[in-house]
Amino acid sequence: CFGMPDGNFYSSKYCNVFHRCANGKRRDFQCPKAIHTSYDLWWNEEKNQCDWPCKIRCNKPIYGTSKTAMDIQNEDMQLNEAECRTQSKSFPFAGMGGSQKQQNFYTTPSGVHAQ
Repeated sequence: CFGMPDGNFYSSKYCNVFHRCANGKRRDFQCPKAIHTSYDLWWNEEKNQCDWPCKIRCNKPIYGTSKTAMDIQNEDMQLNEAECRTQSKSFPFAGMGGSQKQQNFYTTPSGVHAQ
């Protein structure tokens, strides 16, 4: 993130984690857990926000679980079949122009607490 403007978002080595540049330093964030599910939402690099796993192509590991990406995508498709077929109703990260704000903070793979 050195030399990058604040607010740039990047995917990580995990489907459910993303990075943000702030004051030249990388901050790590974990997408929030989906409502009524046992899994997190995943980072959607095209939209720069967390989204339903069934709407994202990702075969990377999932931080915080031993389930594979395919296991979670299959579970998401079964639990949210209608949602997975419709236009995304994802959850924007605070400060990204969305009306809904993420207010929880998470411990991340690097051990940094997101602020």
